[in-house]
Amino acid sequence: MPDNRVDGRLYLDNLADDMQLHHTKEDVVMPLTMAPMGEKLEIIKVGGNPKTKKHLENIGFVPGGLVSVISAIEGNLIVNVKETRVAVSKEMALKITVGA
Repeated sequence: MPDNRVDGRLYLDNLADDMQLHHTKEDVVMPLTMAPMGEKLEIIKVGGNPKTKKHLENIGFVPGGLVSVISAIEGNLIVNVKETRVAVSKEMALKITVGA
């Protein structure tokens, strides 16, 4: 399997790949939709078009910030970001890259 490292972190294409890798947790980054519940993770990157990025930044999703997933239903998430609970659609959550 090719090593998809960017900035020293490993980007995962899907959860099955995650289960087969033997990298340290600190090396792994993933879309917010794949984040384990209850774990505080660093926001690495916020993607999307400029309007989407600005909206996500306005509600607290900024690189370097912390986020944790509180609950997930069919890919839609409730997360804690900047001490506030926020509902995030699956489509938006896929644009947010997080890591340990």
